[in-house]
Amino acid sequence: MANKVDRIERFLEAKNSTQQEEKIKFLTLSQLCAYMPGNPSKSTIYAKVSRREIPHKKVNGKLLFKKTEIDSWVNQQSRSMREERIENLLIKRRA
Repeated sequence: MANKVDRIERFLEAKNSTQQEEKIKFLTLSQLCAYMPGNPSKSTIYAKVSRREIPHKKVNGKLLFKKTEIDSWVNQQSRSMREERIENLLIKRRA
């Protein structure tokens, strides 16, 4: 019985955590740095913003990043990097 209660509690905690994450629509600069793979620095993000490489919004002078846009952008970057590595491998094999 205690095992079942523990499993139910863990399930509910995980579900609650997921629901809280889904509620977050926008990330601040600090949150973005912690959220992104590799935890880039603020200066790295500022540079990407200034070059318009990363999707962002500016509201009342503050940078905000829509979480869904960042997720898509990261996935796109990952695909591009994978494709580039494959292309480099093919070029090396031809030589």
